[in-house]
Amino acid sequence: THMICNHIGEEAFQEGIRDYYQRYFNGSASTQDLRMALERASGKELTQFFNQWLYQGGNIKLKGTWSYNSKNKMIQIELSQTQPAKYSFTMPLEIDILTNENNPMRREIIQLNKRKVKVSIPCDSEPENIFLDPETKLLAQWDISRK
Repeated sequence: THMICNHIGEEAFQEGIRDYYQRYFNGSASTQDLRMALERASGKELTQFFNQWLYQGGNIKLKGTWSYNSKNKMIQIELSQTQPAKYSFTMPLEIDILTNENNPMRREIIQLNKRKVKVSIPCDSEPENIFLDPETKLLAQWDISRK
């Protein structure tokens, strides 16, 4: 429930659960019925979410590196999904960027839409570190290091 709630938002999640409960109280319901209640509440199409997190096995495993180019002031991040090939995931991924003690943490969201992703993120100063999924919203394993 944590992942779907984060995906559609707390308000839509609660509304969808109330709808599901009202429709199926003391009756039979399926996972598809839950999906449709959450779709009605959120206005989002959730087939892919349910397919990759409920119906296919496994969880995402990411291995990656990051570097900073001081000339063009860009962070380069390379991520590879390393779980078995039959399980491929598409999803947004939050990244926190820590530059130094005087600047607060900055959050960016990138889209994982392939098994290997390369992204560039503008950053005025060299980061001290970056953190994937800093609030642990996803069922995943991460391994990222500075290049």
